Amino acid sequence: MCLAFILYYPLIERFASVSVPQFDVINRALRTNFTKSDLSDGNLRDELLHYDWTTVDINEVEKTLRYGLHDTHCYLGNGEKNSVSYCP
Repeated sequence: MCLAFILYYPLIERFASVSVPQFDVINRALRTNFTKSDLSDGNLRDELLHYDWTTVDINEVEKTLRYGLHDTHCYLGNGEKNSVSYCP
């Protein structure tokens, strides 16, 4: 995990920017079929808690999640969320 601080001027009201692997990257890494509705329904969390991690090569999972496509989410100072997706 990387954490970077950037100093800039003038002030731009932005308080968070995060990236998360896209669902197809997660599914490829774990050999699953998760969907965005699984995340909103809470099923993803439950499935990952009971996932049999001995069935995958954890180094390959880490590599796939680290270098696969990610979606970036920026949260502005007023709490508004702006999302930017990678478009090939």
